[in-house]
Amino acid sequence: MLEHVDDPALVIKKMYASLNQGGCLIHKVDLRDHHMFSPEKSPVKFLEVSGFLYKLMTYGSGLPNRCLFHKYKKLLKSLSPSVKFFCTGLHGIDSFQEIYKIDDIPTELENRAIAFIDSNRHLFADEFKEVSSKDLAVSSFFFVLEK
Repeated sequence: MLEHVDDPALVIKKMYASLNQGGCLIHKVDLRDHHMFSPEKSPVKFLEVSGFLYKLMTYGSGLPNRCLFHKYKKLLKSLSPSVKFFCTGLHGIDSFQEIYKIDDIPTELENRAIAFIDSNRHLFADEFKEVSSKDLAVSSFFFVLEK
């Protein structure tokens, strides 16, 4: 449920600090918009809203915090370079039936998801313009973080 907390970085850091040596955090994170705009609009429509406005729309509401894969990846790798990521969903791919290690997503699926992101990128808020299409394509993932 990390996508629903206002400061997932703080929560993860506190959980990690409370782990015993050899302990493990395993979380699934859903990066979709939770029907704020979809299915009527594009599943990445929520990336078009500026950060300021999005915060006003969602703060304290339990709606997704819009902390996306690139931010989780940076934070988790800073805590433990050996963190493992598993992709469970990609934007623009309707039927995603397997879990893949993040670096083992089939090329055809990854390319379709990246093309979907690239076709919408011109509409995205400024904060997402420089984020890689590969990272923005991830719509849900697991992470395994060991101490």
